[in-house]
Amino acid sequence: MAPIPRLRDEGGHPLWSYGFRPFFLGAGVWATAAMALWVRALAGGPQPGGAYGAANWHMHEMLFGFAPAALAGFLMTAVPNWTGRMPVSGPPLAALAALWLAGRLMLAVPLDALWLAVAIDALFLPLMAGVFLIEIVAGRKWRDLKIVGLMALI
Repeated sequence: MAPIPRLRDEGGHPLWSYGFRPFFLGAGVWATAAMALWVRALAGGPQPGGAYGAANWHMHEMLFGFAPAALAGFLMTAVPNWTGRMPVSGPPLAALAALWLAGRLMLAVPLDALWLAVAIDALFLPLMAGVFLIEIVAGRKWRDLKIVGLMALI
């Protein structure tokens, strides 16, 4: 009996081979960068967040920037293990990571169009819930659908 394959050999960059890689890396780098921006703002430097306000930006980034990246990294590893399916990798994973990063960058720079930054940022969690829904349904792991519900609550 052959083991379940755990990697698609797409010949791409190793960063895009497993979901935990871009999201754990992004969570760690962004948490560090956001804290540096916040400390610089408290010391009288430029205020991140523009019209959103520096304090609101800081709270938002910890709750909806750092935490969802860490959660996505964990679930992008756990869901394939639960379902026995191949992990999301390659260009679809890169697109998800780019969407998360776009949300971080759009809110970090001062913009007149705050609604655009919020709209881009607001796409990440529902899209991740949709990816997990597809994977869990395809793997017929009905008891794990609660994860999709929890993502929807966030």
